[in-house]
Amino acid sequence: MTLPSEDIASVAQLIHDHGGMSAEVFGRSFDTLGRESRSRLFATVYALSDKDFLLAIKDCVRIAADNGFFEKLLAEISANLPNQTDLRGIVPTAIVLKAEKGLHEAVFPETGGLHNIDISDVVHAVTPMIGVIRDSKRDQEYVGTCFIVGSDLIMTAAHVIWGMIDFSKDPIEEIPGATDGVQVEFWNPGGRLAPGQPRVAKLAEKWLLAASEPCGTPPANLDVTNQELATTNHDFALVRIDEKIGDKIGILDVHEPVDAQMNNTLVVIGHVGGTQCKFHSERIHEHRRRTGRLHHAVNTAPGMSGGPCLDKFARVVGIHEGTVKSTAATYNRSVHMLPIRRKIRQLDDDPLSPWSKRLRWLPAPRATEAWTSLGYPKRTSDHPILGRAEFQEWIRRAAADDNSERLALVSGDEGSGKTFTGALMRAKLTDARDIFVAIAPEVTRLATIPNLFERLAVAAGISDDDPFRSRTRPETGLLRHDLIPQGMEALDRLLTKDHGQKSRLWLFLDFGKDEGWLTGREEDWMAFLNQALQRDWMRIVVAGISMGRQAEFHAALPGAQFLENLPNLLWPDVREFIEANGGDTTGGGGFAEVEQFWEKQVEGLSARQRFSTTLRFLEVLKVVRKAP
Repeated sequence: MTLPSEDIASVAQLIHDHGGMSAEVFGRSFDTLGRESRSRLFATVYALSDKDFLLAIKDCVRIAADNGFFEKLLAEISANLPNQTDLRGIVPTAIVLKAEKGLHEAVFPETGGLHNIDISDVVHAVTPMIGVIRDSKRDQEYVGTCFIVGSDLIMTAAHVIWGMIDFSKDPIEEIPGATDGVQVEFWNPGGRLAPGQPRVAKLAEKWLLAASEPCGTPPANLDVTNQELATTNHDFALVRIDEKIGDKIGILDVHEPVDAQMNNTLVVIGHVGGTQCKFHSERIHEHRRRTGRLHHAVNTAPGMSGGPCLDKFARVVGIHEGTVKSTAATYNRSVHMLPIRRKIRQLDDDPLSPWSKRLRWLPAPRATEAWTSLGYPKRTSDHPILGRAEFQEWIRRAAADDNSERLALVSGDEGSGKTFTGALMRAKLTDARDIFVAIAPEVTRLATIPNLFERLAVAAGISDDDPFRSRTRPETGLLRHDLIPQGMEALDRLLTKDHGQKSRLWLFLDFGKDEGWLTGREEDWMAFLNQALQRDWMRIVVAGISMGRQAEFHAALPGAQFLENLPNLLWPDVREFIEANGGDTTGGGGFAEVEQFWEKQVEGLSARQRFSTTLRFLEVLKVVRKAP
């Protein structure tokens, strides 16, 4: 919100006259905070004011108030002053409060900007998943808000991207070339890469999955009089982006939306026409169930369209649509999530289904080894993934920033799929920018810790002349006491990218069989694992150890751990795969007969034979992809 000119002049004079103030102190403070909102540099403002320091301060105060960092600017200046006097105690409190109310539309009675403390928990939980849609071809580049609802799925209001969709076609179509200047940016803590550096994604090649027309003519004319139109036009768009950002920062789950009740708290979060993200909360005044609309008094601003509307438990109950000013009673309006979800469920392939959140097939290029182990060395088709839902969910959790669950221990009988775990990890992490290193059983059993560090360093991008290379080759049989700490520091350096952001390192250690587990070297391996798991960039999966050894690891190593003991293939996993892939079986009583047939076929077979027999069984049901 822009401060009145008299307030700006008053604040600028107080800052200018404060002891210890200089252009260098003020400029450094302003640039630190202005960078995130892409404001002008202080040097530019100073030059445009003909190096009039007081005039430059006035312009910078106005920019800070407009972009929502006025109070932060006062705090930053205070920290940089020689005497570190807190300017927030000198600038009148009334001015600070006036600036910090944000870019709300002043259409409701003032609430004093106060919120219940539980609302802050809601906002903190979801802000990483809130993004802003930017179209460089429009005069107003930042066109609306979106939020992550799947690994690579975002949801927004249809009127935000109305110029990219041809609603005159049936079914609706993407307009060719309309997304050339469009990208999605995640600026909030937990979602961004670093302060001032957002995560960025483009729209995927086939990006439009589902949409419903807006009510009225976008972008501004909301038709509130046509109730019949409102029952069919629910103003939403489900869009695929070109990176699996949801695997890294989480999603807002809208698979099973909750109902919204009158008088319940509603929180609306969104970007106010730029990189700044704002929120407000109020009560739901009315739920029009026939039209699927929520009427409420939550303050909003241009740019927040498409943002999520949440209840006090951080569950999405709607999408922000707009402000209704055409009637005597002005109110804000959102589209309830339930009618939106019903429309998405009508698609042939429901992208919000839990099945879509995990891999069902190992892509052909990475499936060769798995096929060969089953006796199909020449097979080139995709490989089915039966079960392993919990492990895939662990990968998703472990990919989240600052996750403490950094170790997975996988046990199982021979042929149960322990080694397949590595191929599954590689496929799951295909679109991540992380580094994945898999060590095969024949190498793992013989590798020393120096060998392992060298492999990891090479994967992380070590150069030939890096001095750490020589330090990884101590005399045979000796492990220098400082090698592991130095190795971790070297990896930390190699994994650190621009702006201090680190790539994650995923290590898959496959021992194949326990076989005494490296007799004589347990101490070295445990020391490596213990220190590696204390690094926030490390994720480790150890496969091929016995259940007893798994218990030893669990007791000796730090942090939470994911424990998996792979059972022989069971019918529930087979049935789920059939249902997810549209097999010929229709379910109900028919499944009982199919189950009996399958159980008879696999009775008494080893784990590997059990899978091979199931594969032939699935081919009969026409749910396995044929080789090209």
